This record gives sequence, C-alpha cells and structure tokens, in this order.
Amino acid sequence: MIKLTNLLIFLIASTIYAQDYKFGKVSEAELQETTNPSDPEAHATILYASENVFFQFIPGRGFVVVTEVQKRIKIYDKEGVDWATESVAFYDTGNTEGEELNNLKGYTYYLKDGEVEKDKLDKNSVFKERTNKYWNQVKFTMPNITDGCVVEFQYRKQSPYISIDDVVLQYDIPVKKLDLSVRIPEYFHFNRYVNPKSRYNPEIKQSRANRTELIE
Repeated sequence: MIKLTNLLIFLIASTIYAQDYKFGKVSEAELQETTNPSDPEAHATILYASENVFFQFIPGRGFVVVTEVQKRIKIYDKEGVDWATESVAFYDTGNTEGEELNNLKGYTYYLKDGEVEKDKLDKNSVFKERTNKYWNQVKFTMPNITDGCVVEFQYRKQSPYISIDDVVLQYDIPVKKLDLSVRIPEYFHFNRYVNPKSRYNPEIKQSRANRTELIE
C-alpha cells in the first residue's frame, strides 16, 4: 500500500454554453452547424479537446506517466480535411520499455436523411512511422470525411519517462472548449511555463488531494 498526495492543476482555456462532451455524445446541432459563429471563414473548429495527465504506479516498473486525450473536431468544408488526420509522437531509443499508445478509438459523425450516422476508425487506417533516430509517430486518418461532418477520437499514451509533454493551447483554427487536468504526486516537482509570445493567458487552478493505492 502506498499513499500519495496529488497536486491537481486544472487549466481552463475557455467555457461556453452547456454541452455534453462525453465521448460519443455528438449532437445533431453540432452536425448542423455550417460555420463557426465567431469565425465564419474557418474551415474547421475544435469543438472540444481534453487532456488528462496523471502518474500511475506499476509494480516492478515504478511510476509511469499516463496521458488521456480526447478531441472532437467539426469540419465545415474540403479545406478543413487535414484536421481529420492526427499524429502522436513517441520517444523511442530502442529500449524494450518505451512509450505506448493504446485504447485508440474514433468515429466520424454525419447526418443522413435527418439521422445521425457514424463510421468507425479502421485499424488499417492507423500507421506507425519512424521520423528520426529517437522519435516515432502513430498517424491515423478518420474515415468518410464530408462537408459538415464531426470527427471524434480518444487514446491513452503511457510513458516510462518522468516528464510532461508541452500542451498546445493555440491552434490555426478556432477552439470552443479545451480542458487540461494534471495530477502530480508529491514526489515530483515541475515548473510551469507559458510561452511568452502567446497572446493567451490561461487560467490555472490548483488543489491537493490524497489517494491510496494497493500494490500487490
């Protein structure tokens, strides 16, 4: 049994009207939207992006860093189709215990005869590529991309390296809502830096909580 004190950091990028962002709960209203109300020239909009980072203790390995990601993206026209492709970078030195990606799933949602339909991300559309000596990437493209569709995907990345990846808060397209949660055990200390060139200053909330894990 180990007792941990977590430092929770919540980064709130924006808050809008009440909306269900649970995975799979894409609404008809989201599919019917033809332009972004705040930026009519945008070809796509990130409706929701969530990143949940925490440390998990694994017997025989120690702490690993787990990052859970969910994204929901509205594609208005063919100029926005590039946002239906996602790349996830992995640090890889050739060791047996490297970074892993699992629990990947995704859907493309669209309206057909007034009904919400969806197509599942096919495993044949997921590729692993080596980008250089130290880095790999997993790349996937969502299926059946048409004007007005919404793509949504989620995955879990696990890393044996005790570090936290940079968090992207600004994109080339509008973002309606972005949530970040980071839970750090008391044994670790990280500095927080905001890009000084950024025009956006995020609101950061901190709290402490205790938890107990049973280790067999």
